Amino acid sequence: CYLEGKGVKKDEKKAVEYFEKAAQSGYSEAQYQLGVCYEKGEGVNEDKKKALNWYNEAASQEHENAKKAHEKLQEKMSPKENNEDAANLDDGEVEDNGKVGSPNVLDAPEEPQP
Repeated sequence: CYLEGKGVKKDEKKAVEYFEKAAQSGYSEAQYQLGVCYEKGEGVNEDKKKALNWYNEAASQEHENAKKAHEKLQEKMSPKENNEDAANLDDGEVEDNGKVGSPNVLDAPEEPQP
């Protein structure tokens, strides 16, 4: 793993490259890992908004760690940062993953159970 240097020389930037390719293909674990990289600034500049976006993408596929990470990161962010993020997505801002701001599955109302 390039991120941790297991079996290969540690290369966080190369790890991010591979995570991005897999994440854009819809692989939820890569989406989660990419969120971690953006949150911690590993191999990329730290960017909490991008981290939230990738966590949300993974969470939409029922990735439990991504759901937890998304909630924790939102709690850490200031209300202003969260509001700016929501405003940008409402404006249809295109995120780095090529998708227009998708609905936040964690904020969606629950479906009524029959």
